[in-house]
Amino acid sequence: MESLFEISPELMALLRCPLSRLPLTQATGDLLSHLDGLRLSGALRDRGGRLVSEPLIAGLLSGDGRTFYPIREGFPVLIVDESIEVS
Repeated sequence: MESLFEISPELMALLRCPLSRLPLTQATGDLLSHLDGLRLSGALRDRGGRLVSEPLIAGLLSGDGRTFYPIREGFPVLIVDESIEVS
C-alpha cells in the first residue's frame, strides 16, 4: 500500500512530533500495510486506548520511529491520544 497523500517539503521541515519534538517523516507503504493489518484484526489501539477503526492510508512517523500520526482527510492529526505507538 502506498501513501496517497504527499506533504510539501516546506511543511515537512516545520512539523515535529508533539511527544519527542523530533522531525516527522512520511510513513512508508510497508508500515501502513502492517498497521492496517493490525487494525483489520482488531488489535490496533491508539494511545488513548481506543480501537482504531478507520483505514490507515497515510501518516507521519516520528524521527525515533516510535509514534505514528494518521493523516485524515488530507490533514495530519498531531494529537498524542490519537497517535499509534509503533513497536
